[in-house]
Amino acid sequence: MSVVNKKYHIVAARLALFVLCGLAGRARAAGPCADGLVCVSPGKVTFAMAPNGAWKFFGPSSERSFVDKGGVVVYAQAQSGAETEFVNASGGVQSLLAAIIEPVKEGARGGAREPFPRPDDDYDGKIDEDPLDLIDNDGDGRIDEDFAAIGDEMTVTLYGPKGDSGLAIRQELYAWSLPHIDGMVATAISVHAGDATLDGVRVGIFVQPAGSFESEPAPLIESDRLGGSTQTGETLVWRDGGRGMALLVWAPSAGVEDWEVREDRKGTRVLSPSLGELAPGADVRVYAALIALPPDDLRSARAIQAAWRTLAGQKGARLIPPPVSLTKPEDADEAAVEGSAVGSPYGAVVDAQQFWNTSGKLETALLVGSPNPFRDAIAIDYEVPERVVDENGVEHKLSGDAVETSVKVYNVTGRLVATLVESTHAPGHYRTGWSAQDDQGANVASGVYYVKLTIGRRSVTQRMVQLK
Repeated sequence: MSVVNKKYHIVAARLALFVLCGLAGRARAAGPCADGLVCVSPGKVTFAMAPNGAWKFFGPSSERSFVDKGGVVVYAQAQSGAETEFVNASGGVQSLLAAIIEPVKEGARGGAREPFPRPDDDYDGKIDEDPLDLIDNDGDGRIDEDFAAIGDEMTVTLYGPKGDSGLAIRQELYAWSLPHIDGMVATAISVHAGDATLDGVRVGIFVQPAGSFESEPAPLIESDRLGGSTQTGETLVWRDGGRGMALLVWAPSAGVEDWEVREDRKGTRVLSPSLGELAPGADVRVYAALIALPPDDLRSARAIQAAWRTLAGQKGARLIPPPVSLTKPEDADEAAVEGSAVGSPYGAVVDAQQFWNTSGKLETALLVGSPNPFRDAIAIDYEVPERVVDENGVEHKLSGDAVETSVKVYNVTGRLVATLVESTHAPGHYRTGWSAQDDQGANVASGVYYVKLTIGRRSVTQRMVQLK
């Protein structure tokens, strides 16, 4: 057994108890999120999936599901040379691990990306090297500290097919409450090879729409929907009177070849072009999205366009981030950077007091309040970083000294309302809270307030709203 596959077996063993305890202790939810399904629902729609990858529900939570069946399909060439279906999650594949990981949100500590803050959540020069799976993938003694949370809700499941193919499917689900994409659920599907090489790999989606939905041509959208890139994808649309649903699929490595759509009485399969050879331990990724469409073509086209921007990017507007290089610029003078190791993505080690005693702004990701808006109280997470980005975009490692730190609340006129923290902090993550009271203990009026984190002479301010 390869080291890579051994890791997946270890994952299954470690999570077995976690999942059983989680399911036993979880209250039975109502509606489409019942029975321990993997579920995201921050916007207008709900998406629910079984831990083995079978899609169970998509649509407004108050309605009947738009989808009867659905899931990931994976094809490859068998030893005979014939194309073989290795995975069909809609049929309920044997689960490699039933990882019902509770939804996390953008801005969560250890996975902060909103989507604009730094992609390197743990400041080690790499991104997404410790994905959300309850395992210390990067071997640094911490778990899931750099998983890049995406969306107002994000959750993950990992499953595999029956038999000895060794394939493992990792499926991340994202959903938003943002008005232009609150009717969409997106997913990133990673197919991980086992001990054997697979040729002619094709990854896609199977969908069996609800009985009364019928397929129709997709509304026209801008011709450069993929931002002028050379990749292409596929859009399928089904309608039932005033209700509509669209499926979008895209693979970054698929090139310009067309996707294949296969329809029969059981449903629709939409398959990527050949993604080539999948060597042992290698991965390939495909993106997909389901959208609940408005009744008219114009608004449907806008909804599809917004979804394409989210999946694949257009004119710089992209919510699912691509891989980011964090290496130093090629023209950086390594020899001139005192204290930096060869190949380091950071600048010199800087004296902390010197840095903090210089006025400037802090990154927004260092200060997070939740829930926001809030009613009775808001939790405020803040960080004194060990590595910082200066005003020129250069990242520095600090010496680690403690520094004067404060967290204060101001009203819209700029008057100080409450001092929550005022002390010396060493680098690290901290939490405080505010119960909507001033420094004298009196309740404040509902409205907009500003929480300000100050470290030395540098600061960042976040807006928060108190409702009654």
